[in-house]
Amino acid sequence: MTETTKKKISQVGGALQARLRRVEGRHNSLVKELRRAFHIGDLTEDGYCAIEGLRIVEEAIRSGLRFPAVFFSESAMARAERLLPQIAAHVETLVLPHKSFSEVVPSETPQGVAALVKCKEFTRQAVLERVQAGPLLAVAGIQDPGNMGTILRSAEAFGAGGVLLGEGTVSPFNSKVVRASAGSVFRLPLV
Repeated sequence: MTETTKKKISQVGGALQARLRRVEGRHNSLVKELRRAFHIGDLTEDGYCAIEGLRIVEEAIRSGLRFPAVFFSESAMARAERLLPQIAAHVETLVLPHKSFSEVVPSETPQGVAALVKCKEFTRQAVLERVQAGPLLAVAGIQDPGNMGTILRSAEAFGAGGVLLGEGTVSPFNSKVVRASAGSVFRLPLV
């Protein structure tokens, strides 16, 4: 651990600092899982989604999602200090060297915060039964992640009961869709 990193971590409050575990290599199993989730742009075999950015992680927390791990770049200790009180004690909180973080998180301008989250899963029947909660939205052939995220954000804003995803549609768990949805993907029933 470099002296600069030690200094940045030591600036985080004592109790919070104790929660941060430094990971040097890319061979940590959670780091590998995060990289894999970003790479596939969908849910992993275990149902995890990779997310990136302070606001998106906060939205996932507010939405009641489960987290196996939250990752911080060593350059994002102020964000760690802001987020750590919101993160359950059993969640792994890892600090990666800035270079390693940038290699794992595909964003062109990473904010230094990423996480693996367990997204809620719905059956087609469960979504269809939600018609009384609001109109159902069916989408097909939407391939642009930004457009899909905007559609999900709008669906939530207009009170949709759920979203039915057709063929040729980008995964709602693609990190760019998640970001563009501003967290709506965490709250809308999707199938």
